[in-house]
Amino acid sequence: MASTSTTPLSIPSLLTKADSVRTTDPAQAEVLYKQVLNASSPGQNQDQNQQQQEGAQERSDVLRNQEVAIVKLGELYRDQRNAQGLADVITQSRAFMSSTAKAKTAKLIQTLLDYFTSIPGSQQIQMKTLTDNIAWAKQEKRIFLKHSLETRLVGLQLESKQYAPALALIDTLLTELKRLDDKMILTEVHLLESRVYRGIGNLAKAKVCLRPPHVLSLAPFPLPARFSLLPTALHLLPASCSHPPDMRADAPLSPTQAALTSSRTAANAIYCPPHLQASLDLQSGILHAEDKDYTTAYSYFFEAFENMSAQGEGGEKALGALKYMLLCKVMLNLPEDVNSLLTIKLALKYANMRDVESMRAIARAHQDRNLADFEKALRDYRVVVLYPDVGL
Repeated sequence: MASTSTTPLSIPSLLTKADSVRTTDPAQAEVLYKQVLNASSPGQNQDQNQQQQEGAQERSDVLRNQEVAIVKLGELYRDQRNAQGLADVITQSRAFMSSTAKAKTAKLIQTLLDYFTSIPGSQQIQMKTLTDNIAWAKQEKRIFLKHSLETRLVGLQLESKQYAPALALIDTLLTELKRLDDKMILTEVHLLESRVYRGIGNLAKAKVCLRPPHVLSLAPFPLPARFSLLPTALHLLPASCSHPPDMRADAPLSPTQAALTSSRTAANAIYCPPHLQASLDLQSGILHAEDKDYTTAYSYFFEAFENMSAQGEGGEKALGALKYMLLCKVMLNLPEDVNSLLTIKLALKYANMRDVESMRAIARAHQDRNLADFEKALRDYRVVVLYPDVGL
């Protein structure tokens, strides 16, 4: 009698088959990817005889294929908008991550966490996943990964307006980061701290201009935010100099502004990536607009918009910076500049969006001095106009 047994597929064959049925049969692809993850690997199989038979190259291939399977399975759940499935992938892949380099583990987790952004309503699951992985990273003594995950968690807490736990986590993070002198993450955390303080309304307590940007506003033309080597220079000014009281070196800072000043100070000591510099510029512009310094605010918003567009981040954040630019023009009694501003190359693709149309309506009402048109614009574009921070 002929044998009917089938030879098990190799790991590369399983990956190839899973990729081929991914669009037509996602359930089958999910099963195949999980078979790859459950295959024997150095970190999961303690059989010494098998490990002796496997060469170094073969073990490396197994790990590489499993890494591909983890990413592919995460993409599959992302496309299905299955947040819980994506969270389970991150949790179940810890055995694999324990057998790989720490840098590769951090990159893999960050990649999988980024997939949550495409899944609406996944914020709570993402926060729980982050909390679990922070505990795991602490147990495994993966300090860099722990700090990175905690920074991401603070951002989610800020978005969900959980300001108290966000500030508590920020305090812990700042203590550890200052001890390690990790200025890159320190800059990000100070920026988040500034945004949290603005969210809880601490600007009402102390409306004092930021020291470095305030000096910039004295220049004939407002300078971009990257020219921020002025905190040290300002401290050298004598206390008796003839500046207004809120410009003196000993002038008190609100918590929001102090946090942003700390963020810029840390950023000056390192190479600041363009996306982070754009975020600093955007926050600086918002705080200057809060202080009714619309000329300097416009300069920061323009820098942020230009930077985001140049880096290919032409999404909600770039659109938000553009909206703030247009509002600054209106507040500067220059509503006629709104239409001309929308003709520049970087702004053309946003010109017909509802958010931009709302700014046009506000500018027209201001230019015509027509209160009825202004009230109509507020009714027609209520969410867009009254809640400009949505998406920032």
